[in-house]
Amino acid sequence: MLNDEHSTVSTPRGSSSKQSSSDRIETLLSEYKFRIEAIFDYSPARDTFRKYLKKVCLNEEPFMFYEMVENYQKTRLDKNRLELAADIINQFIVVNSKHELNMSMAIRNEILKQHAQILEKNQNLPNLELLTCPSDLFANAQDVIFTELKQDNFPRFVRSKEFKKFIMKEFKKNETIFEMLGDKKDDDGELSFFCKFGKLIMENMFWNNGNNWKIGKLKLL
Repeated sequence: MLNDEHSTVSTPRGSSSKQSSSDRIETLLSEYKFRIEAIFDYSPARDTFRKYLKKVCLNEEPFMFYEMVENYQKTRLDKNRLELAADIINQFIVVNSKHELNMSMAIRNEILKQHAQILEKNQNLPNLELLTCPSDLFANAQDVIFTELKQDNFPRFVRSKEFKKFIMKEFKKNETIFEMLGDKKDDDGELSFFCKFGKLIMENMFWNNGNNWKIGKLKLL
């Protein structure tokens, strides 16, 4: 028989000493900084963010506009893009429109001015194939809307119960969900620059003749 000092005590399953899945997720939530770009790139997360804007913030319009502009930019045929441009303007840009965006009059008027110039340019063309409509018509407005979402709604979203519920559900299917949607913070709570790609370690650094640095090899872990 082993002496007591050498014996081991097994921990029964389900004991309080074992961190629960919920506790683990809570810990990971505090350790990661999430990226809105990653949220937009992952459809389930993107849909969750949209539902949050609609249900909690009561402000789905910026997201709707962003998606419509994405579709507009991906449309290759100028004729179809011209039709989409009119639809976006009538829904989001025109004052008192159904989904009017809260944006500066300068941006609003610039879009309307450019659109009017596009329509004028395309008048009386002998062939519809000659129609033109630039893909960057809404680029400035889209950038502004995205920045507002990133700075205002998104920080509240990643702290919300809706996001936590989504993460818990996804984590059961894929434990890399945190790496997919964010980056791990360093010990100070700030984002660690090399968190995903290893840490750059400088070895054998010393003074060379008291004047210049002599640097050894760099090692990527």
